[in-house]
Amino acid sequence: MSDITRISPSWEMLYSEMEKMFGRDPEVHLERMYTTDEKKIVLRVDNQEKAEALEKLLPSSIKYGNIEVKIVVIPANLQTPSVVEMYAKAFEGNPALKRIETVKMMGDEIHFLLFENRVVRFFADNIGDYQGKKSMLYEDIAKEIFRFRPGIYFCTADAEEEADH
Repeated sequence: MSDITRISPSWEMLYSEMEKMFGRDPEVHLERMYTTDEKKIVLRVDNQEKAEALEKLLPSSIKYGNIEVKIVVIPANLQTPSVVEMYAKAFEGNPALKRIETVKMMGDEIHFLLFENRVVRFFADNIGDYQGKKSMLYEDIAKEIFRFRPGIYFCTADAEEEADH
C-alpha cells in the first residue's frame, strides 16, 4: 500500500475556509469558478444588505504567488417591484393619497390611486387669477408629474367617502 500525499492548492483551501464560514448560512451560496486562466470564488447572496456588507468586508482578490483568486459577491436578483408597488412606496405616509384600489378587467389589473378631495393652490404667474395662483386637484398634479404610468389611473376620492375611511 502506498500513501499518496495530496497537496491542496491555496485557492482550494481558501474555498474550504469560506465554505466552512458561510456554508450553513441559507442566504449565502458559494461557487468555485476555476479555469486555467482565472480563479474565482463566487458568493451569491440572497439578502441585499448582507451582500453589501460582505462585498465591503471581503477582499476583492487574494494573491498566492503568481495566482490571483478573485472573490466576487453577487446579490440576488431583487424582484423588481410592480409599478403600483412603487407608487405605494412613493406615497407611503403622504396624506395626499387616500388609498389604492385594484380592479381586474378582462384579465388585466387596473390600479386606481385615489387622492384627497382637495383643491390646492400655488403661485404660478397666472394672470387670470387675482393672486397669480393656479388651482389644481392632486389627481391633476399626479397626471402632470407622473407621465409614465401603464395600468395606473389617478382620480379623486369622494368627499363623503373620505369621511367614511
